Order: sequence, then structure tokens, then C-alpha cells
Amino acid sequence: MAAFRPHDLLWLKPGAVSDLPDWAGERLALGLPVVVRRAPRPGGLLPAGIRGERRSQRLAIHLEPAWVARAMAPEELVPGTPRAGRADLAAFRTLSLLEALLPALLPAGVAWGPTGSVGFEQATGWPAVTGTSDLDLLLRCPEPVARATARTWLEALSGLPARCDCQLETGAGGIALAEWASGRGEVLVRTDAGPLLRAEPWHELVDEPRPAPLP
Repeated sequence: MAAFRPHDLLWLKPGAVSDLPDWAGERLALGLPVVVRRAPRPGGLLPAGIRGERRSQRLAIHLEPAWVARAMAPEELVPGTPRAGRADLAAFRTLSLLEALLPALLPAGVAWGPTGSVGFEQATGWPAVTGTSDLDLLLRCPEPVARATARTWLEALSGLPARCDCQLETGAGGIALAEWASGRGEVLVRTDAGPLLRAEPWHELVDEPRPAPLP
């Protein structure tokens, strides 16, 4: 189960989940994936969410890991090609620009990929993106990132066709790139146990020496 991380997309075995609202059952019957949520994992169950056609259609569920037939992480979705007629949407144009920009900007060891509606559509071909959709990004940053570096990254993500909502995955949780770049002393770290305010979001939940930030 440790292999399944927040924002991963999971395709379930047929009939794995029952007693769902009609719309949710229809989504699984179509072979669409669920997304791993950042939440507690009681009794070894995996928190996930089912995404419907409307924003009001979001359902939180818990899964047995054995119900998972296939998984896909955000970084597996780049490079990617939108289906015919979708590439001109602002979010996909932004993703295409970032596929050229980010490899030169990010240091070795920092993987990245789309989440949210863009990631869902990239993985499934299902039309989840609209003309006003943001591009949600995940950057996996196993080593601390200096605030100045975060500001450089944030600047690079500005002025693109679609707004970029970028989250840094630190290993201890997820933090917003914009919040880390702001220079505020404590930032909100999203963990499986809930949100925490921390001055050092790469720390585990104890205070201990850490490597120096990336330059």
C-alpha cells in the first residue's frame, strides 16, 4: 500500500466497490480511475475519491489495496498528447509549454506531473478539462528547496495561458509552491493525518538536522 501516493490514479478490479450512488457506479463501470486522497488509512484501507462529471460529484471512499488493478502516478503523464480537438485548451497549451521549460529548470531528482482535471484527462481521454481550467501540478522534491529557488520556479509558472496551481511533495506532506516562495515563517503542510503548520516542511514530525536546501 505504501506504493500508492496522493494524486495517483487507480483503476479498480471489476465489482471491487459496491453500494455507490448511481453516478459513481457508472464512472467505475466505464473503467475510469479513482484518485488517491491525502487522508488517514484506517486498518490498512486506502483513501480514494471518485470524480463525476460535475464539480458537485465527488465521493470519498476507502479501498482494499488488493482491489487495485493498475496505478498511474502524475509523473507518468508527461510527455503526453491531448486527444484530438483538445490541445488548444489553455490548460493543455500550458502543459505543453512546461514540458519544454521544466526539464531545464528543475534539478535532478525532482519529478513532476499534472494532477486534477488535466491529469485525469491525460490518463483517460475523458473530457474533464474546460476552457477555464487551471493546471494543477505536482513537483516531487525529496530534498529541501530554498525559498529563493521556489520564487524562481513560481515566476517561471506565471504568465502562461492557464493559471498553475503547484504543490511541492516533500516526503512529509504537500505544500503550496506559492506559500513556500512567500517567505512566511510557517507553511501549511498537508499530511495524511491532516494539515499542520510547520517552519520546516521537509522534516518528519520531529525536529532533527536536515540537509542544506538546494541552491
